[in-house]
Amino acid sequence: MVNTSIDSSKVSSGSDIDHTKYASDFSHENETAKPQLYSIAFPDKSNAAGAKMSLTPSMHGAITRFQFDNNAKNKNVVFDSSRADGNLEFDATNNSFSAITKDGNNGMHQMYVYGTFDKPYQVSKVENSKQGIVSFKDNDVSMKVATSFVSAKQAQKNYELELANQNFNSLQQQTTSEWEKIMNKVQVKGATHNQLVTLYSNMYRLYMYPNFYGENQGTNARPDWVHSDPYSGSMEKPVAKSGKMYFNNGFWDTYRTAWPAYSILSPDKETDYLNGLVQHYRNQGWVPRWIAPGGTNSMVGTSSDIIFADAMMKNIPFAHKDAYESAIKNASVQSENLTNGGRKALNQSNFLGYVPSESDNFGLSWFMEGYINDWGLYQMSKKQHKLAEAKYYKNRALTYAKMFDGNGQQAADKWFKGKKQDGSWTTDPQNFDPTSWSRDYTETDAYNMAVSVPQDGNGLANLYGGPAGLTQKIDQIVNTPGDFTTEGGVIHEMREQREVKLGQYGHSNQPAHDILYMYAFSSQPWKTQKYTRDILKRLYVGSDFGQGYVGNEDNGEQSAWYILSALGIYPQNLASNQFVLGSPLFKEAKVQLPHGRSLTVKAPNNSDKNVYVNSVYLNGRRIDKTYLDYKQIMRGGVLRFNMSSRPSTRRGTQQWQKPASLTQGRKAPQVKTDAFDKGQVVGSDQDYKKLVDNDSNTVTTVKNNSTLDVKLDRARRIDMLTLSNSTKDTKFKNVKIYGSRDGKHWRPVDQVRNVKFTYDKSTKPYLIRKTFVPYQHYRLKFEGGSGQLGEVELLGNMD
Repeated sequence: MVNTSIDSSKVSSGSDIDHTKYASDFSHENETAKPQLYSIAFPDKSNAAGAKMSLTPSMHGAITRFQFDNNAKNKNVVFDSSRADGNLEFDATNNSFSAITKDGNNGMHQMYVYGTFDKPYQVSKVENSKQGIVSFKDNDVSMKVATSFVSAKQAQKNYELELANQNFNSLQQQTTSEWEKIMNKVQVKGATHNQLVTLYSNMYRLYMYPNFYGENQGTNARPDWVHSDPYSGSMEKPVAKSGKMYFNNGFWDTYRTAWPAYSILSPDKETDYLNGLVQHYRNQGWVPRWIAPGGTNSMVGTSSDIIFADAMMKNIPFAHKDAYESAIKNASVQSENLTNGGRKALNQSNFLGYVPSESDNFGLSWFMEGYINDWGLYQMSKKQHKLAEAKYYKNRALTYAKMFDGNGQQAADKWFKGKKQDGSWTTDPQNFDPTSWSRDYTETDAYNMAVSVPQDGNGLANLYGGPAGLTQKIDQIVNTPGDFTTEGGVIHEMREQREVKLGQYGHSNQPAHDILYMYAFSSQPWKTQKYTRDILKRLYVGSDFGQGYVGNEDNGEQSAWYILSALGIYPQNLASNQFVLGSPLFKEAKVQLPHGRSLTVKAPNNSDKNVYVNSVYLNGRRIDKTYLDYKQIMRGGVLRFNMSSRPSTRRGTQQWQKPASLTQGRKAPQVKTDAFDKGQVVGSDQDYKKLVDNDSNTVTTVKNNSTLDVKLDRARRIDMLTLSNSTKDTKFKNVKIYGSRDGKHWRPVDQVRNVKFTYDKSTKPYLIRKTFVPYQHYRLKFEGGSGQLGEVELLGNMD
């Protein structure tokens, strides 16, 4: 920190240079804050009176310029690792310094610092090993600083690569050029000054994340990337591993908007980002839910699964195999450490179809996110030609229907609710309060989770009684006063939802981001246009005084919502490759695409009144559907919206015009369930009931030639077998499936060969051939091995 109030010759202890002595008043009127430059001039009578400080960054460091008035009493720079232990050393022979600060958590180890001044200092002092002060005679001093999480040697290497041949102006010019490349990805016409400030501030915020955690041990021409591993080593002894890593991303927050935005604006950069996420899996066997830089036990859902699925379906090149393996592990293997990865209560939720409230008070949010990620696994499994996994995870993605309380007479009385272990609702119908934030729903309420089924919008509409019922439900969300109740403390998201002034719609909380785009599956899809334009107009204002978000902006997600919605496209269902069409904000916006292509979005008669879309044309061809495909967008051209002050009430209402859904037609989603839950079960092993109690933590030793029988209410077809092991040394040469009409005479149905497991406490699905005759009785026989199993399922249509 720059300082002019301390006489360095009188410094004799750390208290003489602690933060109370160097902290300085300042005014935003004397501040410049841009991506490439931060500059502040300090006022009279402050601890830095008569000084100006400017900073321009590199990837791992910065050059800071200190400018002092001629009459400044002192010309100091103060060093202090005020929040943690550390050490500091000065070397007057080359005007350099080196330091360590140990302010880290979540796997972030100590940071090494190396720097130089361009002018000699007259005084240098170190107190308490971590505080220091240097004083100068010169009025203009530049300081170059590089950092590393790998080693002191690497800090000097980063200095040589990034700063040694730069001065303040050249580095600022380089950083400016890099940010201009990002900002120029979207260019608009017909925008006000405030709209431009909002748009490009959102672009900046989006590309602040994820943060780069790699360091170059090679040269700029031939880089050799390493990183400090957050999952091994210690604060004082970090471990360097090969490869790039990215961090500072909460996937529950970012998956809906930020990652799809990268796929359009910079798919080449997304490749780098994605491989940097996969690196977490390579280092420790999981991708955490929130990486900072290691895992944090924050929020719900293993949403890296759907991020990987979305990129894979778009054919973005990255480590597909490892990404798929990480997602399968999240969905099928019990984690002993949820901070570092995995899903909650898989020992029950894989079989009940939900996280019971006894395992987590916010179980509904856990399993609603799980269904979305299972949809992603279904898509990835198809692409990887894993047919059993594809069928299994498709079924799991549809299981949301089991959490729907449809007993109300109209859509407004129907809700997604949490369940207890015994299958009952967590709240009695007469006591259910959809405005309550006290249970089931993470950082939100029943209103904001009422349509959280992007993977099956048509099936969701069918549960509400059809497209008109879905319209009624979303209308209810935006028209019900934004009041809330809670049995605990009030959190900021509650107040922010109310301040949105759009009913119960809580834009600052991520589950709400898709709500208005779910009108695409309703009887009135034009309402997406009405309400998204309202949000673009009201909830991103404040460019004059720096208050442009209605609440938390987590890792670029609100910014990406604005950017994509302003372009008139939105990724309502990741891994479908479809972008729902909305209402563009500008008369013209040009998006730079790879390979010299561009997409120009034109809405020439756009205005605050003309927010409704009458028709859409892509390269002169009329688009009657409510969405575009990713490939269509990336081919570029001209996307023209013809706008109106009145909604086109028929456009997008036909089934063929609507986006993709898992469920087709007018029926409710069909979920395959376990025959062992439906029928009477008998087994040859003493503890056979533990195999069918919907808890894989209750384990049975299954011996060679053990059998397990079930009698159903009538003849039914089964489609899949799942086996859940306790230990990975469980193996069987064959698991044979037999069928019988009378329970006495058995016929072979199918068999699974070479049953083995990669992990402890995992669940594996197997397909059963389709051509057999349905039976009322089924038998499993385990041959050629033994081992510990926790659960067995035979899945089919049991309702």
